[in-house]
Amino acid sequence: MKESISLILFPSNRLGGAEKVLSYIGKHISTNRQVIFVFISKKQDSHWLETEYPQITFSNNREVVGFVKLIFFLLRIRRKYKIDNMYSSLTHLNGLLGFYRAVGILKCNKLICRESTNIFERFKGIKLTRFKLFYTIGYSKIDLLICQTNHMQEQLVNSFKKAKKWKIRVIPNPINLRDAQKKSIEDLEIELPNPSFIFTLGRLIKVKDHKTLIIAYSRLAKDFPNIDLVIGGTGNEDANLRKLIEQLGLTGRIHLIGNLKNPFPYYRKSALNVISSTNEGFPNVLLEMMSVGNRCVSTICTKAILEIPGIYICDISNSEELAATMKQALTEISEKSEINLLRMREFVKSRDIQTFMDKVWYYTNS
Repeated sequence: MKESISLILFPSNRLGGAEKVLSYIGKHISTNRQVIFVFISKKQDSHWLETEYPQITFSNNREVVGFVKLIFFLLRIRRKYKIDNMYSSLTHLNGLLGFYRAVGILKCNKLICRESTNIFERFKGIKLTRFKLFYTIGYSKIDLLICQTNHMQEQLVNSFKKAKKWKIRVIPNPINLRDAQKKSIEDLEIELPNPSFIFTLGRLIKVKDHKTLIIAYSRLAKDFPNIDLVIGGTGNEDANLRKLIEQLGLTGRIHLIGNLKNPFPYYRKSALNVISSTNEGFPNVLLEMMSVGNRCVSTICTKAILEIPGIYICDISNSEELAATMKQALTEISEKSEINLLRMREFVKSRDIQTFMDKVWYYTNS
């Protein structure tokens, strides 16, 4: 009798929000079955979580090569193992896995996939057409498609007619609270010149809107001379952001520190954590911030932000409003701040990975 395994598939080893959710799933299910982490490609400058699980990488830099090698891997591994559940999260990988299943390359008990963003709001033109192709060729073969929010499900069903026939369920993003608390007490990877700081984490790309955050901070810098701004992450906006920082005369006050293997100590030690994105499926980093941080500000980058207790919110792409909200969070009286902290902690408890997986198993088998 063949041994049962579960496969967790990642487009690359870059540790983003979707990848973190998949890593939480892998760690959780590994308690009672063998799990293999499969990476389609590998980015040399990426940080990935330390894990004891078997890992396979198909290509050093090209996804296309990795997808071809994935075909041979799936044909080979099924000779030795029975693939129980397979998990994936990004649209193009979800679509290809569904297609491989349709043509008989992939044989698994359940194919469980997750939407990572609001595709029809975030993309246009050729990129959107490409995503529609992946929806068409493979999504009908997915056993359970997880949307992070009601809004994500609605925009998908309303924008792509065939989606009405798919098994789609809303399951909010999880967090591994035990790991978060354990990691938060470690030392900072990169020591900072100022122990008092505002912190944000995310790829340096336009949708994360670090530009607005930097301008907002410039409005606060004089009022809070002892608080710096620290930005974790890398991306193609790095040079533009550094130029903006220099133009604002804040080179010594704003620090771009690159990728972090463990951001949780920064969340815990910061005076304020901030999300400045313009559009998100749901910002997983916000859950991490709320799990160990003391104060959190977020733009309304998804309607689900409006339902979160204990955080300070403001409109997207508005540096003046973001600055005012950050100032309010930093100066809130201690009694109000403590109430918000309790509300945040209670909220993240409801997002623990065990609750998430209970819902996944229920919807998959119902």
